[in-house]
Amino acid sequence: MNLMIIRKSNTVKARAAQTAVFTATFALLILAHNSNHIGYEGPDLLDKHNLSGKPIKPNFANPVFEQFSPKVRAWAAKWSFKGNSANKKLFVQPGRFYLVYEKFNKRDRFFLNNEVSLLVDGQSGKTDRLLHCFKRSESHSLEEWQANDYELVRQTTNKQYDECLAQIKEDAKANTSKL
Repeated sequence: MNLMIIRKSNTVKARAAQTAVFTATFALLILAHNSNHIGYEGPDLLDKHNLSGKPIKPNFANPVFEQFSPKVRAWAAKWSFKGNSANKKLFVQPGRFYLVYEKFNKRDRFFLNNEVSLLVDGQSGKTDRLLHCFKRSESHSLEEWQANDYELVRQTTNKQYDECLAQIKEDAKANTSKL
């Protein structure tokens, strides 16, 4: 997965499309003389974090396997698995990895949002989620994120993965039922 970027323009386009669909639906309901079902209740599907964005240019691949997987393997090698747990495999599953604009009315500053899950072999060949980690960075300009071949992205993800590993260790101490 490559680093994605969600810009203000993504929200504007999505809102315009949503308005057009709502207007057309409203017009059809009025023509059908049935305005009882107008409105939408539910999650905001156009929240900026729900938009997909576009791959950033130049491309930057998610460093989860270079940065996080070795840390998980090192931790797992030291962890004392018991009984059937000794044969369990751990899987790192990258999640969304994206820059998203800070505020609609502010200058262009972006947060780096990063998700990763750690899965473990479970019962009957299924995998169980051991951890889902979501991290958001401080905001920086796009130029700062891209400087020196994305050095700030590398530093930030490395810090985020350290925090996720600390969370795994804490969870493992508290709950060994999945291990």
